[in-house]
Amino acid sequence: MKKTLAALFLTGVFLTACGGSSSPAKISVLDDQIYKDAVSSTNIKLCDTIIGASLKDDCQQTIKDEMIKRDAITKSEISLCKTIKNKQLIDSCTIQIQATIDQKNKFNNLLDSRQKLTLKAMNQHDVSICNGIADSNFQQECMMNVIGDPAYASKDKSVCDLFKDKDFKNICLKNPKFN
Repeated sequence: MKKTLAALFLTGVFLTACGGSSSPAKISVLDDQIYKDAVSSTNIKLCDTIIGASLKDDCQQTIKDEMIKRDAITKSEISLCKTIKNKQLIDSCTIQIQATIDQKNKFNNLLDSRQKLTLKAMNQHDVSICNGIADSNFQQECMMNVIGDPAYASKDKSVCDLFKDKDFKNICLKNPKFN
């Protein structure tokens, strides 16, 4: 941005000193640079310094669309994407939000299945149900939930031998509820 403003200033000084006027080609090059700087920094105020009316309008709209896209993605609201004017940005916005939603749903479904198996194992007091959980850490946690309270109540530390993972076994054995 500073480079663009400096270039504008120097060009104006040079043209004034030489007694010349700005040629359309020079203005176009400067406008293009300002446009690039404005869009890359999402600084809509830079767009106001563009001389060409259609490029100025395009610059302002592009930045407005980018700001809407950011807001839509932050809020995960596909409906905001539809207020964008640029078709490519609408598609990009929608795809990004849908991918995030899909990822969250996949995670929630995975979590739900783990939770369901853990609750089933706890309700039936059956540690073997925990073996249906693929992730070994969640499997061990399931086992801890199933055997924890009954084992603590009976003060039977032998249930800790059910844990395959040494860390979980040690956690079980060191639990103050056994004392």
